[in-house]
Amino acid sequence: MKTAAWNQCSAQHLVDTLAHGGVRQAVISPGSRNTPLILALEQQEPRVTTHVILDERTAAFFALGIARITREPVVLCCTSGSAAAHYLPAVIEASESNLPLIVLSADRPPELSDCGAPQTIDQNALYGTHVRWFANPGLVLDDESLQRIPTLAAQAIDQATGAHPGPVHLNLPYREPLYDPDLDTEIKTHRLPTFRRGKVELHPGDLNALVERCTGRSGIIYCGQESPGLCADPRPFAEAVTSLAQSLGWPVLAEPTSQVRFGHHSLDHVIAHGDLLVRDQNFIAQMRPDVVLRFGGAPISKPIRAWLGSLENTEQIAVSAAGEYKDPDHQLSSIYCADPTRFCEQWLGTLPETYEPARTWSTWAAAEQAMDERLDSSDELWEAGIARSLVDALPDGTLLQLGNSMPIRDVDAFAPRRNRNLRLICNRGANGIDGTMASLFGAAASWQGGPIVGLMGDLTFLHDMGSLVPFHDVQQPITLVVVDNGGGGIFEHLPIQEHPSLFERCFLTPQTGQIEKLCAGLELTYRRVDEQEAFTTALRAELERPGISILHVPIDRQANLRMHRELWDSLSGGSR
Repeated sequence: MKTAAWNQCSAQHLVDTLAHGGVRQAVISPGSRNTPLILALEQQEPRVTTHVILDERTAAFFALGIARITREPVVLCCTSGSAAAHYLPAVIEASESNLPLIVLSADRPPELSDCGAPQTIDQNALYGTHVRWFANPGLVLDDESLQRIPTLAAQAIDQATGAHPGPVHLNLPYREPLYDPDLDTEIKTHRLPTFRRGKVELHPGDLNALVERCTGRSGIIYCGQESPGLCADPRPFAEAVTSLAQSLGWPVLAEPTSQVRFGHHSLDHVIAHGDLLVRDQNFIAQMRPDVVLRFGGAPISKPIRAWLGSLENTEQIAVSAAGEYKDPDHQLSSIYCADPTRFCEQWLGTLPETYEPARTWSTWAAAEQAMDERLDSSDELWEAGIARSLVDALPDGTLLQLGNSMPIRDVDAFAPRRNRNLRLICNRGANGIDGTMASLFGAAASWQGGPIVGLMGDLTFLHDMGSLVPFHDVQQPITLVVVDNGGGGIFEHLPIQEHPSLFERCFLTPQTGQIEKLCAGLELTYRRVDEQEAFTTALRAELERPGISILHVPIDRQANLRMHRELWDSLSGGSR
């Protein structure tokens, strides 16, 4: 066969096997060297939906958003040269968040390496340790090398979705001609290898030993980010963990992205304001659990991390489907590699009907109710009030993407629990502000529920302004709430804010871009809100409006800092 025919066959065999293994969406970054891959992906319609996005960084975070919602492998396809390098931030986030991305980077043939050929760099192992697996099959120019391609594709699926899911990278060299319009080559039938994995379940002996150790002891359950583990539907885990909490009489401290704080499951034992409650030294002195059972990521809240770190004689246990060690304070006594939902169901199955639950959860619940009443008494426009009223106003079925920095922290501390199915997501793998809007647009592309909302700061919004360009004309209702504190307000809470000359220029970094004018340039709906009551009214009005709407909420940074500190100081002094 001619070179163009081998290119076509190898790309088709690769993509066929990826689709057979579960790839349903692909994001294409336009270019020339990836022509065989683009043709193969487009031929998979409608089995594989393709999205074409010019900017590679936006494309990669868009793919990441799809993967976060579906938990299915998503293909990223780009040309040679620097294109694949722009995927790196999203690849890092995918690695830290266990999200299955499959990067297909086209490359120049070996004879063009190390000789100054244009658009040619060393793309091998480009992502280093941030991918689960890397392969370069070399040029496919004969039947023997073609036969390896389906195996590599199946391996890519397995490594991306396996016991420790995450991004993988296939670097694929192609020699010109990349496309021959006169080519009429029949693609050879080929095998479609697949891998299948079952859920990880704890050995009954290990489970019985754990249950015996915990019987009759006081405890808490901590649910961090993505506590359900490697599943697209978090509701079965929320049902199982809250049922376990009720049977044991333990409170559940639930982060907003744990998918446990919100839902139609029982919330009787769920605590939303753990960050605030553990600041109260009088309260927390009474709360010294014998056991801490942890799911998901490490706590967002520094006070909670400090409190957990102070529990010297407490047995701290983590459950992770991937068997990950997410314990930056080195407090864990043991880690159980098991599916979190099945783990809770197994534990419940061992408890006799006569099991007497502990009562410590009721003390937490009373403190939670008192905190809710206190927070509801304020009607001032500040970050905490915005976070609280935003979540409270969202209808059932809403998808909410939280920006890093203050939005995720304020929602964690101040947003109430609610019996509504709200899906809260955040790029907390690497905790960066980059790609927040692109990630939301990707998540929106796969969301089957109700309204779609983003909450972010002004720097996060401006940092990812480029992602608005390819999506500015979407008709799907998407509301972006931009809390504008005039720069990196989170640094006001750190010691560096005392620096006499460098704080504003190097840390606060206020920007000169005017959000209203930027929105006008992209013909986006823009609305400014200056009062707390008006915010809730404006939000509800925008939720169903077609297209992207921007709710711009400027706040007084110094007043906001003062209100945070007054509340924290009152709690650390022992007053609720």
